[in-house]
Amino acid sequence: MPVTAATAVVHGQEVERSVIQRLEAAGVECAPLLDGGGTYCQVSFADGSSIRWSGTDRRGKDVSARHPVGEHGSLSGTWHSEDENHQEDFLFAAGVYSDDSADLVAYIIARADRHGRAPASTL
Repeated sequence: MPVTAATAVVHGQEVERSVIQRLEAAGVECAPLLDGGGTYCQVSFADGSSIRWSGTDRRGKDVSARHPVGEHGSLSGTWHSEDENHQEDFLFAAGVYSDDSADLVAYIIARADRHGRAPASTL
C-alpha cells in the first residue's frame, strides 16, 4: 500500500503507541520494555500474572513492538502465570494491522477482566 500525504501519519505511527493508547482507554496499563532482543511491551495483572508482546513487520522480521503500522506483519506474545509454571502463547497474524491489533487489545482486556487490572505502580 503506497503512503500518501493523507495516510502518512497513520502509516508511520508505531504499533506500540497505538496499542498502548487503546489499552489505557480501557484502564489497562501497558509498559514498553527493553532487553537485548529489542523492545517489547508488558502488561501486569493484579494476580501477579503478566503478558509480554511484540510484533513482526510484513517481511516476518522480528522488529519488536515499534514497527510502523504501515509495515505490520503480526503481533504475538505470551501470558505467564504468577509462578511462571503456566503460560499461553498467542499469535495474531492476519497481516492486517487493524485486525491484528484489535485482536491483541481484546485478548489483553479479556485477560485483565479475568486476572484483574494492576495498579499503575506495579509496572
